[in-house]
Amino acid sequence: MKQSNRDNHYFGLRNFFMGALVVFCGISNAATLTSSTTTVEEPDPGKMIGVLDIRPTVAAKAGSWTTENYAEIGYQFSKDRTVSYVQFFNTNLADGSDTTEGVNLTFPGAFVRAKFNNIWKSQDESWSLGYQPRAYLPLTQADRDRGQIAVIRNYFTFSTKLSNSLSLSLIELPVVHLYNQAGYTNSDGEATANPMIENRVYVVAGITLSDKLSLSLPLYFHATLNRGFSGASNSGDVSFVLYTWPELTYTLTDNASLGFAFVTGNWVEPDLSGFTLGAAFEQTSAQVALTLFL
Repeated sequence: MKQSNRDNHYFGLRNFFMGALVVFCGISNAATLTSSTTTVEEPDPGKMIGVLDIRPTVAAKAGSWTTENYAEIGYQFSKDRTVSYVQFFNTNLADGSDTTEGVNLTFPGAFVRAKFNNIWKSQDESWSLGYQPRAYLPLTQADRDRGQIAVIRNYFTFSTKLSNSLSLSLIELPVVHLYNQAGYTNSDGEATANPMIENRVYVVAGITLSDKLSLSLPLYFHATLNRGFSGASNSGDVSFVLYTWPELTYTLTDNASLGFAFVTGNWVEPDLSGFTLGAAFEQTSAQVALTLFL
């Protein structure tokens, strides 16, 4: 009788543990199957970003030799979300009339910006919309003398990829100029009205020539409404600018590129009464751009 009870207890425990083992294996297999068929995307890790752009510039007609540079530092929260600070710093090695001593380092301006790429995409993903707000700061004495508080730019960028080698971007760029006075008078007694509002339209074609070589072909158009200021020739006027700034870029490494660019003068009269293509190309400046990425 005692032996029979022990056997019953033995077989009961054995069956219990066998059943638990089967259940555990089933759960384990289900978890394995789930993990192999379901992909959970990890969020993009944030990282610091930095750019240094050194741009020697030669204006042939003026005979000037300068560098127009900038440095950028910021944080990239994801591939489509970035906040950064950009500082311009220029040199004037030769002003066209006389060679100056030293590099004459100046800091002509700076801005803070945020980038929001792909905030909208079409269903076939052929079009996308990005937004970039910028706030320019009055860091120079000249800006402060003019009464500048800030300049706010808003970049709305519609982009499409027409082929593997050709992309097109249309940028609508409203600008608000904030000043504490309507205009200013320089030391020569010349009065100038400050800008009030501005609208810019950029059309940029991007051409991929090879894995390392690309070409940017932009066309920039500005229309600026100036404030009323007594004695200023531009008081209450709307002034216009049309120019281009093509650049050929060669990728040296993952962290460096070399570019060749030129920027023209204004193609139109400031009052849009005619074209000035001859004078615009006479005022063209040529540039070499070395860009380093963090």
